[in-house]
Amino acid sequence: MTDWGGKLVGNSTRLAGLIHCAKYYHRPHQYEIEESTMKTAISMADALADHAKVAFQLMGRDKRMECAQAINDWLIRERISFFTARDALEKIKGKFPTMAEVNDGLLMMEERYHISKVDIRRSGPGRRSSQRYQVNPYNL
Repeated sequence: MTDWGGKLVGNSTRLAGLIHCAKYYHRPHQYEIEESTMKTAISMADALADHAKVAFQLMGRDKRMECAQAINDWLIRERISFFTARDALEKIKGKFPTMAEVNDGLLMMEERYHISKVDIRRSGPGRRSSQRYQVNPYNL
């Protein structure tokens, strides 16, 4: 809901612009947006926020799916063919800070054939190993 709420101010402003254009359809650029128009837009945005709260509760957002989507977005954006679980953690740790969360997302991607395990990469003496993955080329 945070992402949605962050766009509420901009969406309220757009609503005010649309209401204004509907009211002054013949020459909207010749008139300023009135205070009453902005109040109407804010009132509509409040109703949309209440609706969004209910909708988000009904959707039952899945953290695993969100994590998998974040990883997939990174893979596509940077056109990654091979990566390690640790690489994925580094790229999305702002939203998914634990390896357990990242592993859940990776498992979901693997179950859907977006990625496949290749080997385990060792990082050197005394360091932990990290699972290596290959990206399905049809997903890039």
